[in-house]
Amino acid sequence: MALSPFTFSTSTSRAMYLFLRSFILMSIVSQEHVYGSQAKPVNTILESNWGNTPLLLETSEFIARVNDENGFWSFLRCISSFEFDADYTDLDYYNKVLELSLISGALKDLQIPLLRFALSLRAYSPAVQLHYQLVENIPTIPPCNSFVIIDNETLCSVNEVELELRKLKEPSKSTFTQLKSTVFSFDHTYPINNNFSRNSLPLVIHYGELATKAFNQLYTYLINLAEEGRIVYLVRHYVSDLDVRAVPVRLSGFGVELALKSTEYKVIDETAGSDNGDDVDNVADIQGFLFGKLTDLHPKLKVELTTFRQHLKDTSDEMKPLKVWQIQSLSYQASQFVVGVDASIALATLKNISGNFPRLSHSLADIRLENSFVEKIKKTFKSYENLLQPHSSSALFINGLAINIDTLDPFVLLSLLNDETKLIHGLTNLLGLTVDQSALLQTLLRVPVVSQGFEYALDIRHPGILWINDLETDRLYRDWPSSVRDLLRPTFPGVLRHIRKNLHHLVLLVNPTNDKGAYELVDFMMSLANNNIPIRLGIVLATSDSNSGASVQATVDPSIGIPRIVMKEYREKGGLPALHKLHRILKSVHSDATFLETTFATQYSDDLGDIDGSQWPELESAAEFIATSGLESTPQVLFNGVPVEAETLGNSDLLEQSIVGSVFTSTNSWQQWVVAGDVTDSTNLLDHLMEQNNVVPRLNEVILRGTREYLGEGQQHAALRSSLRYLAKGADAVRPVLWVVADLDAAEGRAVLAAALAHIKSSRMARLAVIHNPGAGVVPRGISSVAAVCESLLRVKTGGVAGQSASRIAIQKLMNEDNLLEIHSQSKQLFDILPSAISKDSVVEMLSSLELSAAFQLHMDFSSTVMGLNPGESAVVVNGWKLGPLLRPFLTQDFMLLEKLSLGSCGGAVSESLAALPSLADPAARSDAVMAACALLSRHQRADLRESVRFPRELIPAAIPIPRRDAASPAHDVVLVLDPLSRDAQRVVPILEALHDVINIDIILVLNPAEKWSEIPLKTFYRYVLESELRFRDDGAASAGPSARFIGLPEKSLLTMTLETPVLDGLSFSHSLRSG
Repeated sequence: MALSPFTFSTSTSRAMYLFLRSFILMSIVSQEHVYGSQAKPVNTILESNWGNTPLLLETSEFIARVNDENGFWSFLRCISSFEFDADYTDLDYYNKVLELSLISGALKDLQIPLLRFALSLRAYSPAVQLHYQLVENIPTIPPCNSFVIIDNETLCSVNEVELELRKLKEPSKSTFTQLKSTVFSFDHTYPINNNFSRNSLPLVIHYGELATKAFNQLYTYLINLAEEGRIVYLVRHYVSDLDVRAVPVRLSGFGVELALKSTEYKVIDETAGSDNGDDVDNVADIQGFLFGKLTDLHPKLKVELTTFRQHLKDTSDEMKPLKVWQIQSLSYQASQFVVGVDASIALATLKNISGNFPRLSHSLADIRLENSFVEKIKKTFKSYENLLQPHSSSALFINGLAINIDTLDPFVLLSLLNDETKLIHGLTNLLGLTVDQSALLQTLLRVPVVSQGFEYALDIRHPGILWINDLETDRLYRDWPSSVRDLLRPTFPGVLRHIRKNLHHLVLLVNPTNDKGAYELVDFMMSLANNNIPIRLGIVLATSDSNSGASVQATVDPSIGIPRIVMKEYREKGGLPALHKLHRILKSVHSDATFLETTFATQYSDDLGDIDGSQWPELESAAEFIATSGLESTPQVLFNGVPVEAETLGNSDLLEQSIVGSVFTSTNSWQQWVVAGDVTDSTNLLDHLMEQNNVVPRLNEVILRGTREYLGEGQQHAALRSSLRYLAKGADAVRPVLWVVADLDAAEGRAVLAAALAHIKSSRMARLAVIHNPGAGVVPRGISSVAAVCESLLRVKTGGVAGQSASRIAIQKLMNEDNLLEIHSQSKQLFDILPSAISKDSVVEMLSSLELSAAFQLHMDFSSTVMGLNPGESAVVVNGWKLGPLLRPFLTQDFMLLEKLSLGSCGGAVSESLAALPSLADPAARSDAVMAACALLSRHQRADLRESVRFPRELIPAAIPIPRRDAASPAHDVVLVLDPLSRDAQRVVPILEALHDVINIDIILVLNPAEKWSEIPLKTFYRYVLESELRFRDDGAASAGPSARFIGLPEKSLLTMTLETPVLDGLSFSHSLRSG
């Protein structure tokens, strides 16, 4: 039965409308019964060309994918003592697999629905089959159900394995290093911490079916050897029962389309009139009824006969063409109908309409469209035009992530939801979030973990920069307009704005004697100055030895003499004369390659004589600026602190284009700030520019551009976090958590901690802890160990903020190399450097305590297993972000950079979001929570930014909220925008309906109808083959499997079938019971 042909006006009673809606919904669920007797159904199935794989093996592959190899081995340990009862039905077996997945700890509650969905898809059956194919490559497969291969020897019993392993002690036998070419990325290898030992161990490959007697016997013996570090243990799936493997796997996750041949479905243009249902054909025979005769015989039943006639036309197997005026508003009519049904069946209704549109089109066309509904749609369209533009467009968002609908399939969604579920579960457990705090959970998911699209700039507020000009104070620019409002005046395209404000800054870092191209760059700066280009120019002079004051060096070594000559000119006459002098010297060098060796000392003898013995703090500051900038070499050009591409420095034309382009880009930013009121004439423009989020104190490429790694959340991590003692300046506050991993008995390790301590001395934002990684690989002991004394100082009770400050000061003195030299030379005692607030007896007692030894052991284990460091290596962790091992000196400016990045991205946003949680009112607890949350969010970060997409039902009449199945558990946030009569609706709605049945998701379905159709929007019947969960019969046996079933198809129309599958090779037609 199709959608009802009744039409109704706005005066129709509410009762009639509800009856009509119920009538329509009944037709949706009863089509098979109505059509089944008239037309043959069409069923389509898709079967694999490989054999069946047990669900337990697929489950193990699912666990390995979502919870890595540790999860796989945890699951294996749990089921190793379990064997399935032979009397189990398929349903019993299935339920037991789900139970074992949960009690093993390999999966969490939120992941079980995903497992059910994955097993329904048979998504991991190919992974198991891959293991089967490896077995087929074995020359001789033994007759046992589970076997082991060691050095090409096939063994079936524990005794045989034990004997073979004894033989492997002979040097001629192969080790893992020799056989590792036979190990693949998908193999399950028991994790061994010591990679060096791993390479010298024998490789043992175990084939078998998990949770069988034969497998468990071998597993119990081999896992003990693996845990003792005596073998490399590898498990592969193998089922010896050929009858089980002979049955193909029934597949799902694909679409089937039956398209009407184009010549069979045309639009008739009858704009001259319309069929109102009253013009009864007196001749036509409709399913055996002559309605003209019946009307003549029963004129009082004309209305009822007309209704019955329309019903028979709609339920006829053959379809009549629609007229143009009937087609135009079909999307609005379909949207109005879907909005009118209960939210719980909205997806099913939409799936039926889009999948059977050719048959239901007449009934949709007969729905009376309410003008108020159309007006509300059009009114709210503009408010959300970024997502609803154009009409009929589609969009899908899962937890704010935009999903490409064109490439969408259940396998893609399963992978995405696996990752998202781990993230949601981690945040929920970590922060103790309740279901009522779903909004906070979604806010945390959308926190930008890493600053996106930043072009990092170096802070150029430094005394080491010699500013050549000042647009705001130099008389040269006195005739230019002086207000920032002049930025908003119209001007010709491509014209630089000459305003007496320091809006743009160009800084050249150069070594006048050693840098190739130094003259060309200085000449470029001269041309900018001479042509009054509205850019403030600065220069940083690099020298070979800026601290030297010896006259012989200044006279003999031009790399020292030239910067001093320029600096002298700068002091006496100003920036432009100093630039001119530098330009003249470099021009001479450019003209005569021997100038510095032969002529320089003579020609500039007067200048060189005047600079002997002088102090040069400006040059010392310049050297400091270059050293701490993080820039690898000179020359460098910075525009507003951003390094100019090195490729352009050697070409003046390219450099000019780059600088001019940067000026225009910068001007746009200044204009926006002026319009917003952020910048006025009284604003310090350089300070404003340097306070932007992209400005950093040091351009450390390892921090800014390197691959980021983040700490996991495990028992070892949690144990360490609870045992650490922190240093901070001032009262408790929410701060970025900073860990320094180092060997404090080595100078390199002490240098890292000294830099961190200097940072927290100048910043009240950091919270510092030390993790010891001694180079000797043993627990440091005694007063002679700097590491032991440092940890003791952290652990002795000093009381309150003052005591913590005393500990920080003491450790800072302990990191001073001069103090250590005096202590080692016995010219000073250790306790001489300790503040009076620290009890010497307490320190001595702590040095010999078990607490200290246990802490060091925990630190060493963490450094090795979690951080992956060798003994003695240093690393830094900030809010879960790992940097290490450190291969270069780590400066105070690097810690400042880390703090800025942490507060500017994840740390600040997460801390602000968690401020409302009563359980995290304590600043220290919230700091730890911020660190753990940032690490978790960062590990799951994606390249695409998450968007906050909200469609309130009260504002958008076509927005349908479909709540989660389980109100007591966290849910994924899904927003689907589409036209109900679109190809996307045919494909996406069945997938989301299946997901909603098994996975906890909150869906906002937003209907975005096409404004007007000129032709039929859908000319296909469509089924998407997908089940939310495996189906079983009443006796517990598995059902035949999913299929695409079409019923009530038109018998006289020509239909062509197409299968829409994910990218699969080897897909081919098998057979058809009938055709035609």
